[in-house]
Amino acid sequence: MLIIGLLFILIIKELYIFVPGFLGAVTLYILTRGSYFRLTEVKKWNPKWTAFLYIMVSLIGILLPLYFTVRIMVPKVNAVFGHTDELMKGVQELSAKSAEYTGTQLLTQENLGEVQKMIGNFIPTFLNSSLTILGNLAMMFFILYFMYVHGRAMEASIKRFIPLHQESIDKLASETMN
Repeated sequence: MLIIGLLFILIIKELYIFVPGFLGAVTLYILTRGSYFRLTEVKKWNPKWTAFLYIMVSLIGILLPLYFTVRIMVPKVNAVFGHTDELMKGVQELSAKSAEYTGTQLLTQENLGEVQKMIGNFIPTFLNSSLTILGNLAMMFFILYFMYVHGRAMEASIKRFIPLHQESIDKLASETMN
């Protein structure tokens, strides 16, 4: 048990970055499982193609708003980074006005240098987080595909290992769906 526990901790420690992808897959599965099983079991659709269809619809539902957000924001960000001198001049004027009203200078030349350095460090951090988000999306859809295709077997296995009475499991399942 100790070795299994240590292996579990090691796996979680090394793969923690993909936990949001796993949780996203579980969330999408819970939200759409009813209609997926209706199509595959009642209407006899092919489970693999139906899973692919659901993943494509989910992908469009996630990426379309993201695309429009990026399309709107990129010109604004380019304008800000393209005119950093004017931005810094505005920040200095704001600092002077706040010093006039409060009597203390909030932004000194050293602080402004730190702000410029933070803005410069923001771009690589943003790009790195964008790749992490894309990796989590890929992981989410990969897991979601197998959750759809093997959903009934997965649910049966989970029910078998949950240490609760059947009525508690049923209540937990209905609360999860709600």
